[in-house]
Amino acid sequence: MDASRTSHIKEAQATLSTILKISDLLNTGLNAEALTLCVRLCEMGVNPERLASLVKDLQNEIAEYQNQIESISGSSKNARSGDHLS
Repeated sequence: MDASRTSHIKEAQATLSTILKISDLLNTGLNAEALTLCVRLCEMGVNPERLASLVKDLQNEIAEYQNQIESISGSSKNARSGDHLS
């Protein structure tokens, strides 16, 4: 690998590391893979504000879904506990 390519790779790694630190400080909940994907999408012309909005919407949907699962799981546990009491 030539020096220019090596330098470019190191610069990209440093940039991603900085983005990860900022992401952690902002509590975005995004891992390195998700952040890399977001950066690539922005580099391809995706509107960053729209992308951020979409990510927030998806995170909210996931949280809602997880709450529903926990609620259903809790309901079935309570129903089973009630069966043992009769």
